[in-house]
Parts: sequence; C-alpha cells; structure tokens
Amino acid sequence: MAHCLLAGMMALSLVFAASSLAQAAGEPAEFTHEIPKPDTEWLKEGEQRGAGWLREQRDFLAKIDATPGWHQNASGLRFRRESSATDGERPAPGSWVKARYVGRLADGTLFHRSPGDAPVEVPLSGVVAGWREGVAMMRTGETWRFVIPSALGYGDKGRGPVPGGAVMIFDIILVAAETPERG
Repeated sequence: MAHCLLAGMMALSLVFAASSLAQAAGEPAEFTHEIPKPDTEWLKEGEQRGAGWLREQRDFLAKIDATPGWHQNASGLRFRRESSATDGERPAPGSWVKARYVGRLADGTLFHRSPGDAPVEVPLSGVVAGWREGVAMMRTGETWRFVIPSALGYGDKGRGPVPGGAVMIFDIILVAAETPERG
C-alpha cells in the first residue's frame, strides 16, 4: 500500500485554482477537498513558457529571500516554521513519515495535496530532495512552509503537472515519523 501511495505522490496530478503571489508567500494553506480541472496552458513545460516564466521563478525566490521570517539552507531550500512542537520526534534517514501537505507553484496554482484529512505515508528516501531536507528538520506535530527551487524538486524537465524549472511551495504538517530499527 505504501508503494501505491508513493507512486501516487510522485505522479502529482491534481491542480488548484491560482492564488496571488502574496498568498503563496504569506498565509498558511487551507486543506480542502475541491480540486478544479487543470488549465492546459499551465501544463506546458517550463522551456515552452519561455525566459519570462523562468525569470518569474527566480524573482519569486528573491521575494522570499527579502521577506522577514524566511530562512535559507546552503542547498537553496527556503523554509518557515508555521507552528512548533517541542517534544515531537524528528525523522531520521530511512524514516517513513506521515504528512498532510499542499503543493503549489509560485503563482499559487495547486498541483498536489494529501487526500482530504488523511495523511500520506512515504519514505523520506522516495521524495524530492527539498522534501527530504525539509521534513528532516521538522518535529512531529509541526507545520512548516517550504519553498523548493527546481534544483531540489523536479529540475529542468519537470514531472507530471510541474513544469521544468518550477519553484514548488509545500505546506507540510508532519503527523508521524517512524524510523526502522537497525539490526
């Protein structure tokens, strides 16, 4: 079952209606069940969108960098803790995590989310580098927002509804972390 969930997460096939750039950078995401149909223009690869679209991605990262409360790791991952937990467990390499999440593009377009209120269970080793790095910093019970540059996401080629070169924004609630015992 976990393999099916991982495959579903990696397929990334759902899309939200666009929201403002300010909302993408500011307010925490709402978890809803309503998913509009994708806009076919949005599904084009980043290279087909042209240099202007790729410049918008860089400009979005620069806006995040200039916004108080945001932090950046050496890798380029941007993050902000939305809610804290002092006694929650941190995932370790090899952990499986349960998380509720919403994934959007820099223009606010939702491309994927955990289904309803149910958390998705995935191995940290099976997700994009930005997720691996970011979720490993969290404690169970916390909510964080991550801005993942394309180099830590799906790169220049993109995947599914995520165009090449796209910045991805994830609001993640870490529900549980389970590290297998080493024998």
